[in-house]
Amino acid sequence: MERTRERRGTDEGESSDAESDRDDGAARRTRRSVLAAAGVLGGTAVAGCLGGGSSETDEGDSTATDDSEMTPDAGSGMGTATPDGSEMGSGDESGMGTATDGMAPGTESGATGSMGDGTESSETMADLPSWYGRELRNVTGDGTFTIGGFDRPVVLETFAVWCPVCTSQQERLAELRSQRDDLVVVSLDIDPNESASKVRSHASDHGFDWRYAVAPPELTSQLVDEFGAVVTNAPSAPVIVACQDGSASLIDQRGVKSADTVGGHVDGC
Repeated sequence: MERTRERRGTDEGESSDAESDRDDGAARRTRRSVLAAAGVLGGTAVAGCLGGGSSETDEGDSTATDDSEMTPDAGSGMGTATPDGSEMGSGDESGMGTATDGMAPGTESGATGSMGDGTESSETMADLPSWYGRELRNVTGDGTFTIGGFDRPVVLETFAVWCPVCTSQQERLAELRSQRDDLVVVSLDIDPNESASKVRSHASDHGFDWRYAVAPPELTSQLVDEFGAVVTNAPSAPVIVACQDGSASLIDQRGVKSADTVGGHVDGC
């Protein structure tokens, strides 16, 4: 019976050893298969997950370089992730460019210069004071215009319909227009309580046939900033001469200015 037990023990040991050998062989084969399939991830990382050992891979293959796998190739279409999860292409030609928050307001490509009719090209406008480019509606005619849109000096008179001194000043401006054609006259109503129709009736009743407009509040504010509050004091008959180069001056005289006085300032442009 002892021999029988010894033989049974021997058989069980041999069976256990054979089973262990098979398990080890299967584990090695599985490990080699995993390493081969996941080689792109780096042998060291996979071997570490499987429990160590570098005998299955070469040391040079198991170490990934810092640059080759982390730096996107300029021609591969790969990019850099932005904080919002989108991707910016590195070296791509997708049309990304510089913001154009830096261009002058109202500028457009293809501008060539002054049109001479009150509509100014943006290339020229960019070099003029901002109020030169403020759009005004001609209440005595059609369309819009800007002070900087003419190829001649502009005589800009600020007025109110209720102001008799203003009407006298406009009579002097009518005289000036009859003497010369190298200037443009614009009468700008600065009373916020007067409508375009009221201004139109005023011009028609007195036979004044040049451009009249109602000042937008923003333009009035800009004129006050540059010339002082006097431009809103209609009885002082303010007159500004705006030259084509962007220089402008308020005629320093209260009350009605003669045609010759205004003309002399125009000659200074």
